[in-house]
This record gives sequence, C-alpha cells and structure tokens, in this order.
Amino acid sequence: MGGNDRSSEGDTEPAGRPTGQKRLEAAERVLRGERLRWLLGKKRELVQTGNVFGKTMTDARYERMLSEVSHTELERELVLMELEKGPRGVPEVAAATGLPGPVVFRHLVMLMKARRVEVRGERDGVELFGPVETGGGK
Repeated sequence: MGGNDRSSEGDTEPAGRPTGQKRLEAAERVLRGERLRWLLGKKRELVQTGNVFGKTMTDARYERMLSEVSHTELERELVLMELEKGPRGVPEVAAATGLPGPVVFRHLVMLMKARRVEVRGERDGVELFGPVETGGGK
C-alpha cells in the first residue's frame, strides 16, 4: 500500500492498461495453470523425440510457440480477473484490460468453451459475462 497507486482501485493505469501488480498477479496465475506447465514439460519430447506423428520442431519454433501461449494465457487471466469483480460486458473488460474488444471477445468464447465463463445477463443491450460459479460459493 505505497504511494504509487495509479487509480482509485489500484487496478489500472490512466490509459486503461492493468498496473504492473495486476499483470504480475495474472502471470502468477498463468504459471500455476495447467496449459503452460504442460507445454514446458513437453519441450524435450517436441524438440528431440517428436510429436505423435514423429515430427520434431526446432528450439526456436518451440520458444516462439511458448511465447505465444504465454501471451494468450496472460491476456485470458487478465480477462478472468476482471470478471471476478462482477459481471462485465466486452467494452468494460476491454477498457479495464487495455485489450481490443475483438480480442476480449475471442478470449470469452474460448473461456466459455472451457466452461470457465458464462453469460450472466444483459445491460443496455450488452451481454454480461462472469466466471462459472462452482457450487457452495457466495
């Protein structure tokens, strides 16, 4: 709780980008997540042994793929973190995360397919999304 809060909630910088603290929290959640850990555990197999078809990839290709997956997962966690504050529409999530609306929408579609997000209603013609509630909670 230092003097470097950048907004009233301390969540976003003036331009709508999440603060370094929020991005760090999202990165920690990504590292605890299954997808990135699985990919890290598969490096040797993908680079040396090959995938299920026997095809190997170069270290550079693996690193590029790892970077892309990390970036995607970080964005997804930022979206989820915003939705955990309460139901939000795409424009609200986009403004809070600094991500373009179409990118937020794509993440929401993938999160709905994974059953991590659901539609929670509508406000002023905008669908509201929130995390899937897992019984016994609030």
